[in-house]
Amino acid sequence: MHLKQDIKSVSYLEKNSLTAINSVNENHRAMIFTENGEPKAVLQDIESYE
Repeated sequence: MHLKQDIKSVSYLEKNSLTAINSVNENHRAMIFTENGEPKAVLQDIESYE
């Protein structure tokens, strides 16, 4: 995991959802989304999930 690239705020996801989806599909690394500094969600490509 590349922390600077793979951990983003929920507001980043709201503004850049397509970019985030493309990123996890291309590099097969999950992204963690935080709210107020606390982890809230994970976005993962389908191949890694399966």
